[in-house]
Amino acid sequence: MNAKKRVITALVGGVPDRTPVSCVTQLGITDAMAAVDAYFPDAHKDAEKMAKLGSSLWELAGLEAARVPFCLTVLAEAFGCKIDLGTEERTPSVREPLPSVDKVEIPDDLFDRGRVPVVRDAVKILRDTVGDVLPIIVGVEGPFTLAGHLAGAEQIVSWCITNPERVMDILEVTTVAVTEYAKYIVKAGADIVAIADPTSSPNLLDPAMFKSMVKPSLTEIAENIGTITVLHICGDASKILGDMAECGFNGLSIEESVNIPKARKIVGEDVALVGTVSASNTLPFGTPDTVKSESLKALKDGIDVLAPGCGIPPITSLQNIVAMVQAAEEFNQPRRKMATATGSALLTEAMAKEIGYGIGEKLSEILFNER
Repeated sequence: MNAKKRVITALVGGVPDRTPVSCVTQLGITDAMAAVDAYFPDAHKDAEKMAKLGSSLWELAGLEAARVPFCLTVLAEAFGCKIDLGTEERTPSVREPLPSVDKVEIPDDLFDRGRVPVVRDAVKILRDTVGDVLPIIVGVEGPFTLAGHLAGAEQIVSWCITNPERVMDILEVTTVAVTEYAKYIVKAGADIVAIADPTSSPNLLDPAMFKSMVKPSLTEIAENIGTITVLHICGDASKILGDMAECGFNGLSIEESVNIPKARKIVGEDVALVGTVSASNTLPFGTPDTVKSESLKALKDGIDVLAPGCGIPPITSLQNIVAMVQAAEEFNQPRRKMATATGSALLTEAMAKEIGYGIGEKLSEILFNER
């Protein structure tokens, strides 16, 4: 089973030959930039460099992912926000929100604005170069995070209390924008869309507000993208895991603050768990031994896809990525799944053809050809 089949099998509920080790979040590190001559901030603006860096950790460390872009600001820029593209060691951020959000509208030329064409072209390059071997994963900012970019994160969280109608009006626009952009990128060749919505974390937003305001938007997005999906929310998401699972994403990306066995009890067997190697501490500041130890714990606890818990800091050493990959290879077994009321966890060819994410025949071909 190659890397692409392994990751996709794990995400859609099958049992791969072993637990894959991948990344659905930011993966550009300075060691890789030097190795493939594709540095930030140029890799944010150049499709060739974006594609080269996005697949570099497969070539250099065996990480089973080709993942682009390297930030959560592509749609914000397309809407007109001013962006700081950062440095080699710092990813892009929104420098200024929109001057006004009294009447937010999706630009008619959204797909031609900012770096949207760069991401599209990078995906096409990856499809041609590594598309048969690696899952092409594209990260997209979630609807609440995009709303926070447009209005200001503190402002959007405050309005959830003082002016929830205004928030819902903005979310109506951002939900459509995220969905249409994701569908556009899928058409370009993405296999997996990873929606990251960090501003909706319980660290910032009351879980009750997540349930009433953000969950409907995420559910609409998951239902309409048309490919395999993963939802990432930062911090200790334990209080909203049940609602996250009900949104309809194939996988949930979680940080190390979430207990894997407890999370499994909450989300059940039908949602894949992705994580949970610490991206805030162990990966950037730990040793290969500590990375391997933390990775093996996540594997033994029953993670479906071993991965960084959040975006990898650019200062992370290549040796620490190698250690994470080695842990999965040494563990060398998939998560043992319990049979559920809906059937066994083994993914049959018939099941693959019927999966309702718009890629039935394509998925069947990916998983079952050249067995």
